[in-house]
Amino acid sequence: MLGDDELTRAISTLARKLSSARRMLVLANTARLTFFLVMLLGGFAILWAGPAPFLELIEGQRALATTWDVFAWWFAVLALFSVGGAFAMQAARRRRRRAAGWQHRVADLERRLKEANRVLHDRRAS
Repeated sequence: MLGDDELTRAISTLARKLSSARRMLVLANTARLTFFLVMLLGGFAILWAGPAPFLELIEGQRALATTWDVFAWWFAVLALFSVGGAFAMQAARRRRRRAAGWQHRVADLERRLKEANRVLHDRRAS
């Protein structure tokens, strides 16, 4: 059983850990949101660009796009989105697990801090 001074130090330590865990949770959720927005904006940027830049890079000159050129562009876009989507899903899953871990840590620290404060209050009341 902890003495009053030890309990007070433990409460202070728990409060610092809780504050740090909350910051990490906010950081993890911010990273998730930022990653989602970057992937979304990247996809829209590729779709907005259209086949013209793609064709200029291949041919080195500005030319009228034929049906096959546009088909090649959309095939490249779909291939890029498929690979990018697989990468994004794995990265998002890792970020979601990390955020869930911090959420559990925050909940555990809140519960422990509440219990320690209750014990300290009960001791001072009696």
